[in-house]
Amino acid sequence: MLLPYTFAMDFIQDYTAVLMEIFTSSGFKETNNFISDLANARDQINIHPNALTEAVTTLKSRDHLINSEVEAAILSIQIDQWIMLRQTSQYALLLDSNLNNAYATKALTTPINEVVNGKSISFKAGLFVYKGHFVCDGIISKPVHLGPNVLRDFNDAYIQLKKQGKFHKIPKEYV
Repeated sequence: MLLPYTFAMDFIQDYTAVLMEIFTSSGFKETNNFISDLANARDQINIHPNALTEAVTTLKSRDHLINSEVEAAILSIQIDQWIMLRQTSQYALLLDSNLNNAYATKALTTPINEVVNGKSISFKAGLFVYKGHFVCDGIISKPVHLGPNVLRDFNDAYIQLKKQGKFHKIPKEYV
């Protein structure tokens, strides 16, 4: 359910640097809530698609060395309002908001269900491919707890996605 600690720390270090570069270049002022600041920076990626590559380029120009695997992971990020159906001993089961795909998702340092304080919930986060896994960035915003009827509908959608071969345990580039 978690990445190995050293892999997680490598990612977190460079991802935080990239998000903080986006944060400052977007003109935001730091608040007392670091996670909220990171979420605001991450939201800029959807508003300004070039923000990620510009931040990476800026950091490199300042001699900030970014691990190539981490850079590829950061550039693969998908930001969405994910639907978490459940947490297993191996992964969290996430569906994208359009119900087009389901992912077996690892966490960086804390299981997703512990971060969101529940199991059946929708939340905004980033999902990326790193070290052969789908991984959640752990920066959770806009959480919405799911009621039993909605959860049943999402479970039905998951069953259909699985039948259609759209439940992804391993990124296709690692198969």
